Amino acid sequence: MKCLHVGGFALGLVALGCGGSTGPGASDRTHPTLAQVDSVPVGGTAYGVAISAKGRTYVTLLNANAVVQDDTLPVNSFGSPIAVGLVPPHVAFNPAGDRAFVVAQTGQNLTAINVSTGSAIDSVSLPADGFNLITSADGSEVFVSVSTGQVYVVNASSLAIVDSIILPPAVNGFARHPTLNRIYISSRDGGIVVEVDAATHQVRRTFPTGGMPQRLAVSPNGKELLIANETIGVDIWALGSGTRDTTLAMAAYGLGLSPDGRKIYVASGPGGGITVVDRRSRGVDTAFIVGGTTRNVAFDAKGTTAVITNEAGFVTVVR
Repeated sequence: MKCLHVGGFALGLVALGCGGSTGPGASDRTHPTLAQVDSVPVGGTAYGVAISAKGRTYVTLLNANAVVQDDTLPVNSFGSPIAVGLVPPHVAFNPAGDRAFVVAQTGQNLTAINVSTGSAIDSVSLPADGFNLITSADGSEVFVSVSTGQVYVVNASSLAIVDSIILPPAVNGFARHPTLNRIYISSRDGGIVVEVDAATHQVRRTFPTGGMPQRLAVSPNGKELLIANETIGVDIWALGSGTRDTTLAMAAYGLGLSPDGRKIYVASGPGGGITVVDRRSRGVDTAFIVGGTTRNVAFDAKGTTAVITNEAGFVTVVR
């Protein structure tokens, strides 16, 4: 049994099987060593999380209608809230890290934040409850989903809606391909993930996952699509053939892939679990319980730190 330091307490880890995985990824990218796990309070119901290319962390607080930020890594405290609209589930930075976008569920709007000033600068109304979002690879557009299934394409500068993609309801997960101009989008209620051409906004392929697909990631080599499926587990699809490769049975709601592509971090949701899976071996490195309800995962650009939000009012920081 290995123990980690967690906010002043020792945490026993189970299901250890750490191997010497050498999965694909840029040589300057890595993953947390699991040397330390800390709990950092955020002052509200923490749900969405994003870390910019410049190392700034934003966390959405559902009950506070705001985003809080930490300017430096490793994350250790969060500053004054930025008001963004009623019940904000998700936040995303543009690739440059100078602009952030937050979607509001009850508020039914998309808000842009000037990161250098830490202030909201503009917003656009959405036709239904906002769910999730992602920016295009060049930062020129924002893809934002609503409860009824539409994905609206928004000009990142003007915040004008320029197009829409019609999908089954509860579109709740996004991921970008690392080299191709494609975006992957999950429909929880439709039991599918689609591949969209980010330039034309047209659906290219559909992956019939079944279950309730939520958060997504694509491997750095562009060969695998990773899906957190609430009723199936961690679902891994081969993008070349468009077929299911592996399913790992576990509680899976949030999901993040380390920048080197080696480690899959899975948040269970209710039960407060975090599981670290070795992507190459498909084996569980570590599983531990932090309590509360673990929701979403983000890594810094290099991969030394992972941040997992928790509705119990804190984030778990893994280094």
